[in-house]
Amino acid sequence: MVAIYLFFILLFCLNIASCVGSVTYNYYDDYYNSQKYLDDDSFNNETPLCFINIFLFPILLLFLFISYCIVLLFHDYVPIVRAKWKSTDPQKRKEAIEELTDEKILKKIVKKDKNNEVKCVALNKMTNYDLIKRFLNKKYPLSLRVIASKKVIKSLERTKKVLLLNNEEQDVKDIALKEIEKEILIVREDIASIEREHQISEKNRIEHEQRKQKNIEKKIKHEKALILLEKAKHTI
Repeated sequence: MVAIYLFFILLFCLNIASCVGSVTYNYYDDYYNSQKYLDDDSFNNETPLCFINIFLFPILLLFLFISYCIVLLFHDYVPIVRAKWKSTDPQKRKEAIEELTDEKILKKIVKKDKNNEVKCVALNKMTNYDLIKRFLNKKYPLSLRVIASKKVIKSLERTKKVLLLNNEEQDVKDIALKEIEKEILIVREDIASIEREHQISEKNRIEHEQRKQKNIEKKIKHEKALILLEKAKHTI
């Protein structure tokens, strides 16, 4: 995208240079032809071109260099060069994630994106076991930890199958399988803990909603009571 942006800048600059060069050439041509003491036409034709080459070309290069620096510094804010996964539209970000394969970018999205659905899509797209395992940490939201735990379990189960098909000595395989079983057990305990947290969180959310609804109903009844009281005062 940066290359496309710079290409259009180059075309724009060349157009400007062409226009300025044409005007400059005509000006100098008319000027030198009007001088009676100059009889040599070669100077009239060559000097303006030299002027254009010497002064306009460095200016063009400087403009391109400054434009490139601006693009590098502010590419997140320039729509034409901003990566699709940095779009302001969550739906476009989710669509862009489907095309991503860079684990570091996916990890960055999971950590820093403001939309939880986008984070979940990015985490589902990740394949690196070590990176996924980090999202089992309690500092991350429950939704991410659930996805991470399921992906880790699947990865460990695949590893277990590979070990079973391996031609190594049985004793070596047994040791490796025991280690895998330990990891699976730890992750399953994490999943159970996550589910308990989710149940508690959901219970608290429902209770909060119920309290909120009761407060709203209580407020409405209180307002109706005040209106009724006012009507009663006016009828006395």
